Amino acid sequence: MTELVLPWAAPEGRLLREVADVTGYLFLEDPPEPAEVMLVFGGTDRRRASRAADLYQRGLVRKIVLSGGPPKRPTGFATEAEAMGALLEQAGVPAAALELERQATNTGENVRFALRWLSGAAVVSLMTKPVHMRRAAMTARRWLPAARLVCVPAAMRDCTRENWSSRPEWRGTAAAELAAIARYFAQRDIAALPER
Repeated sequence: MTELVLPWAAPEGRLLREVADVTGYLFLEDPPEPAEVMLVFGGTDRRRASRAADLYQRGLVRKIVLSGGPPKRPTGFATEAEAMGALLEQAGVPAAALELERQATNTGENVRFALRWLSGAAVVSLMTKPVHMRRAAMTARRWLPAARLVCVPAAMRDCTRENWSSRPEWRGTAAAELAAIARYFAQRDIAALPER
């Protein structure tokens, strides 16, 4: 995996000089707030399901869209969306509150293929792993320019805001995420976010 090399120029023109700059740039998190819909980006981690179920049960989201095609590792389900749906139902979220998008294989597709459930919502919560939150939010901004986006990352133990710079493999994960943001920007698949 590629090692993080600083300084790094974000596509929006921001220069990331220090570890703290990368932390503030990649690891977006907002206080949860009421939203019509939540988009859970592809993955099968129980911690995503647990956080999404908690927000639903607290009345902070009415509909949860689970996006993800064939899983990268065997799960016993044909798609990541189905695996995550089963976890959410086990956590007490009714099937009627879930929408499954079963085709997406990347972040751009997660958003584009879920637009039929997201378009028109004034507030959309986004759920993904912490290191992926900036790219997820920038991708959502590209396709949902009028929506208020609320970043609510899953509670993970690895590659978090607090520890990502402590291990070479997690620094590599952050470097790969920065490279993906640059690639998405070059392909016009993301849009800049307002200053936070």
